[in-house]
Amino acid sequence: MPGKEARSAEKLQKEAVEPSIHDNETVQAARAVGPSLLTRRTWRSGKQKTLPCEPIKVEQSRSEPRHRQEGNKATAAISRVVEQSKCPISHQLLVDPVMAEDGVIYERKCIQRWLGERRTSPATNAPMGCALVPALAARQTVGNLVEDGLVDPEAALGFFLDRARMRSARRDSSGPDLPGALKDFQQALTLATTPSQRRAIESQIKLVTWMQEGPRLIAEARSLQAEASNAEPDIQAQASALGDAQALNEWMIELGGSVRDLLVTSLAEGRRMKDWAKLPRGTRVKVVDSIDDLRRLCERAAPGAREAVEWSPDMSSWAGAVCTVKRTGRRCMKDYILKREASPIQQTFQFPFDALFLLSEAPGIGDAPGESGTESEDGGDTEEDSDSSFQ
Repeated sequence: MPGKEARSAEKLQKEAVEPSIHDNETVQAARAVGPSLLTRRTWRSGKQKTLPCEPIKVEQSRSEPRHRQEGNKATAAISRVVEQSKCPISHQLLVDPVMAEDGVIYERKCIQRWLGERRTSPATNAPMGCALVPALAARQTVGNLVEDGLVDPEAALGFFLDRARMRSARRDSSGPDLPGALKDFQQALTLATTPSQRRAIESQIKLVTWMQEGPRLIAEARSLQAEASNAEPDIQAQASALGDAQALNEWMIELGGSVRDLLVTSLAEGRRMKDWAKLPRGTRVKVVDSIDDLRRLCERAAPGAREAVEWSPDMSSWAGAVCTVKRTGRRCMKDYILKREASPIQQTFQFPFDALFLLSEAPGIGDAPGESGTESEDGGDTEEDSDSSFQ
């Protein structure tokens, strides 16, 4: 009996230390050779036997591979950067970003229009001045995101179109960037998805190409004029050639003005103002071309108005002029206070709405003018009337 008990105890001890089919080595073997080849050991009557074991179900890791997790994190980070690179007002990608006094970066045109109506921060609604500082780092960041294909095609299309228009219409000391604008329009053309989009972009490419041709022709004319002057044998002939060169320069300046007027007139067709509405400061308008029509419209009350705008002979020179809205006028006259665009003289006149063509789209059209705080029902002076409207 003691011997039998000892053998039973030995058997139990062996079974206790028998390797488990679920330990790490076994699981690794299952992955390497498959569960059908696994065996387990039993001890029957002190003899070792091998029996086929049940297939082991090895659960795959539920976590994603490391490289996929890192890729998702990078995509999320890029998405956040793209969202932070949009103007808080327009919710479009920044093209010409500027930092306002509230420390927030906006699209230049959007914040200028906002500040033309009110002097508060769009982000906090706190009082704010109109000083703007170019955000060059933000401009570079957004440009890299778009050019590297990290934004969706629709957003990229809008960005390239906006930047091309900004570059081609730039009027600072450096002038328009026509090669850059042409490149952006061509990029936009590759992203266009409809025939109408492609036709519109192709039309803008033709206009930019035409703008490029103008300076080349002017440079060629000046070069020919200089060659003719140097080729003259005597001083009198050279003086005559210099006079011709001066006349050529003056003619080209006048020609440029005529081209501008022609384009503005063509764009203004069909955009005659039919209703009086609040217009933000800086909105571009064009006065009717005919002096007789302008006088007639000013001497009678505009549709829906109770009083007429007084006519002044000095207003004759404003016929056909491109102006900017300084402020919305009075409800009793349904007029606007205008300043001649790009004029160093700070002279302003008021004109009825039906004597104007709207050249630039402006937010707020259709809102009640009374909400702007720039007009009054009784025709009295407003808070901005401390400066003279007529000089």
